[in-house]
Amino acid sequence: MRMVGVYAPTNGMTADSSTRRRDFQQRLLKHLTAINRPSMCVVGDLNVIEPGHKPALPGFEAHDYAFYTGLLDLGLLDAYRTLQPQGSDHSWLSARFGNQRLDHALIGQAAGTIRECTYDHGPRQQQLSDHAAMLVTMQLDPNPLTRGVYHQANGPATPNPPPKRD
Repeated sequence: MRMVGVYAPTNGMTADSSTRRRDFQQRLLKHLTAINRPSMCVVGDLNVIEPGHKPALPGFEAHDYAFYTGLLDLGLLDAYRTLQPQGSDHSWLSARFGNQRLDHALIGQAAGTIRECTYDHGPRQQQLSDHAAMLVTMQLDPNPLTRGVYHQANGPATPNPPPKRD
């Protein structure tokens, strides 16, 4: 498994912050494309919301949504959305800017079985962070013969393309 932790630039609600964020997003997608493997996972505070986020938030731009969908285009699955297609949890709460799901775990389809993905608001409530912690439980597949198959908890197995070779 290749685990990539990300802390992306925040949305400063200015043209300059938007340009910095867009440049970072484009560079990160290029880098992740270069190192992508079927078992790669990208986790962290991506400071981006998914298209269709509820509530709709005006501060996010087309490049933010393109970044999120670009990650999915790498063959990654949003762990939370995979297990909770209609879920409405948020990882960052703000009366001024609206509640947002900015923290994500995007899981490669050969990484294993996603068993759980939830947000723990305890650290936020204890003022250890302004974000909720993200808890992801994976079952790793000990059998290398099945590494090319993604298993969703309680769902069908789906074959993956063969892994990239260096």
